[in-house]
Amino acid sequence: MSAKANQLKPDVPTLHHLQSSQSQRILWLLCELELVYPNNSTHPFAFNVVHYKRIKSRPHKELAKIHPLAKSPILVTSDGRKIHESTTILSYLIQTYDVEGHFQPSPEEVKEGYDWIRDDSLSSFGASTMSGVMMLRIILEIAATITPFFASWIFSLPNMILNRLFTNPEIETCLKYLQDEILQDSPYFMGSKPGRADFATSWPMDMYVQRGWVNLDEERWRGLKAWYDRIHAREGWKKSQEKGNGYSLAFKKNFDKS
Repeated sequence: MSAKANQLKPDVPTLHHLQSSQSQRILWLLCELELVYPNNSTHPFAFNVVHYKRIKSRPHKELAKIHPLAKSPILVTSDGRKIHESTTILSYLIQTYDVEGHFQPSPEEVKEGYDWIRDDSLSSFGASTMSGVMMLRIILEIAATITPFFASWIFSLPNMILNRLFTNPEIETCLKYLQDEILQDSPYFMGSKPGRADFATSWPMDMYVQRGWVNLDEERWRGLKAWYDRIHAREGWKKSQEKGNGYSLAFKKNFDKS
């Protein structure tokens, strides 16, 4: 864990952020809102960010001291309330701190019939449907990696068969759905500016891309590739990389020995 107690600004919210995890999308939103202390120490709503390294032991001993689920992200509000689900944290941050409406519908859009059901569906899709397939594949890949060589076939063969018959088709279905949703003459899922759906979807998309499960350079993913490049070109995203403590999703290389 980094960020000592005397480095934390007192009486302000704190994000407990795990290295190379879905917490990165929360850190991204905080950077978009310019809420990360100390660079924005004059901001009345500046957040502390406490960094944690990935470790081999489960549950994470340090995160378990903050919340019984021992998972990240965990956002602790200024009054001590602990919020631990990413989509809930995204909603809380936007509704509470996006006072200028950069990441939510404008009053005009609401009057014209803002489709909140579509927004909720896309946000949930990024946090559940895409992540479910992702976790299954990760478990099988890690199991095959850590198994002794002489027994590696026990996981490698079922992994190959399951990928061909299930996870690869499921991932392609997810991408086709997103491709159709993003090709609506708008740079982001809900319009001209990023919103909760973009933040929520960024994590599983990073996982798909970084682990080599999809090649967005293929012509068929042209619209999705443009969206993906667009979010990573944002200054808020770049700042979140600087404010984090690593974001490589090849997990087997990112464990601390403790």
